[in-house]
Amino acid sequence: MAGSKEWTAINQEGNMLNDIEIKNIIKKIIASEKNINTDDVLEEKNFEQLSINSIEFISLIAECEEKFGIRFEDEKLLLEEFPNLESFLSYAIALYNRTEDHV
Repeated sequence: MAGSKEWTAINQEGNMLNDIEIKNIIKKIIASEKNINTDDVLEEKNFEQLSINSIEFISLIAECEEKFGIRFEDEKLLLEEFPNLESFLSYAIALYNRTEDHV
C-alpha cells in the first residue's frame, strides 16, 4: 500500500488518536489502495472479501506500523490470524494504546 504521509499518529490537536480515528485511518488506507469508497470497507468483511492478498496485507501492516508507531508481532503477519477486518483493527488499536512513543 502506498506510503501516504497525510495521516499521523496524533490528531490535529496533538493528542493520541482515539479508537475511532485509528479505525477510520486504516479504513482510508484500504479504500485508497483498493480504489473503493471508505463506506465499503466494512469491519465484518474478511480480507478476501476486501480483495486484499497476502502481499497487500503485509504492506498494510507496514503502513500501520509506520503511521502509528507500532510493531506487529511476527505471528500476526499472516492473513489467517485475523478472521475479519474488525479483529485486525482491534489488534492495531491495542498495540497503539500500549505504545508510549506514538511519533
